[in-house]
Amino acid sequence: MGKAGRVMMRYMHKHSAACVAVALSVVSSAHADMTIDVSNRGHYRVDGATSSPVVLGSTLTGTANGSVHRSYFAFDLSGLGAQVVTSATLRLEVEHWFAGSATESFNVYAVSTDVADVIGGGNSVPVFTDLGSGDVYGTGSASSADVGQVVEISLDAGAMAAIMAASGGLFAVGIDLATIDGTVYPSTDFEALRFSSGSEARTHQLFVETVPIPAPSAMLLALIGFPMASWARRRLA
Repeated sequence: MGKAGRVMMRYMHKHSAACVAVALSVVSSAHADMTIDVSNRGHYRVDGATSSPVVLGSTLTGTANGSVHRSYFAFDLSGLGAQVVTSATLRLEVEHWFAGSATESFNVYAVSTDVADVIGGGNSVPVFTDLGSGDVYGTGSASSADVGQVVEISLDAGAMAAIMAASGGLFAVGIDLATIDGTVYPSTDFEALRFSSGSEARTHQLFVETVPIPAPSAMLLALIGFPMASWARRRLA
C-alpha cells in the first residue's frame, strides 16, 4: 500500500471511531430518571371481595380474621414515552403493622389481568389469585420500625420489560405477604401490614432510570462506524 493509501486508512480509522463515539454519546447523554406516583391502589380478599373500584383504597396485605388479603398498586405510564428502562424500584411507605413476627417479607408479583379490571372490575377471585402468583419481580421486607418509612424494592429485568411494554398505559403489581406463619399481632387475629388505610397521602412510587431508544441516525452511525474501524485496523496492520 502506498503512502496516500495509508493516510486514507488512518483517516477512516480516526473518523469511523468518531462516528461510534457520537452515536454512543447521543444515548448516554440523554439518561433520565422518572418518579411515577401511584394512580390506583387497593386490595382483594381471598373470597374476591375488594376495595376496588376506589381509586386510592386500603392496601391491607396478609391475614386478617383468618382471611388472606393481597394488595395492588397501579401506575400511569403515559409520560414514559419511547424509553429503554435500565432500572426500576418500587417505593412503598408502610402505614400500619399488624404482624407478631419481628419482620415480614413480601413478594412483588407480575399482574397478568388487564389493569382496568384490577382497579375497576369489582369482586373477583381470579384477580386475588393473580396478585399473588406467577412471576415475582422482587422481594421486600418490613418491620414495625418501618411504619411511616418508605421501603424500597429493586425490580428485576422482567419488571423492566413489562414497564416498557406498558409505556403509554397502565402498569400494575400485586403484593403478597410471603412469611405468613400464624404469628399474629397480640390481642388480634392479624398477621399483616398495610401501606395505606384509605385515600390519605402516602409515598407509593415507581422510580425508573431510562435512556431513549436510539434514533435511526445514531444507529446508522454506529453500524457504519464499527465496520469501518475494524476494516481500517486490518488494513493498517
